[in-house]
Amino acid sequence: MAYNYNSNLLTPNFQSSNPMAMFQTTDEANDGSLFNTLFNSSNNNTDKVAGETSLLGGAGGTALGLAKTGVSIWNAYNASKMLSLAEGQMDFQKNAYNQNTALQAQSINTQLEDRQNARNKDSTNNAISTEDFMKLHRVNTSTL
Repeated sequence: MAYNYNSNLLTPNFQSSNPMAMFQTTDEANDGSLFNTLFNSSNNNTDKVAGETSLLGGAGGTALGLAKTGVSIWNAYNASKMLSLAEGQMDFQKNAYNQNTALQAQSINTQLEDRQNARNKDSTNNAISTEDFMKLHRVNTSTL
């Protein structure tokens, strides 16, 4: 709604279809400013996409759509970067897990071998040899 200065009192102009008209007087409606060029529907610049009569689609609808598109593109770019970082972290964790498992298996095998060597050293009866014992009881990383 625009305000008419026809009298001493400001009277609202309900005949305007411009949503930004409430911020303008009737004298300011066609002053050719950048604000009015972009947002005022009284200029005759037709936006072919939105079908409205301003450069930015009435009250900036096209500009808002472009801003949302830009934000969406930025969010997609950031999501792509986050995905690649997450994949790198997953590879690092998987590698650390596999190395830890291999080292644990090696440690267990060393303990088993040492125990069997001690048994064979202290035993007077025919105990199984260390090599045969390790063939039967060796821990492989594939079994963990």
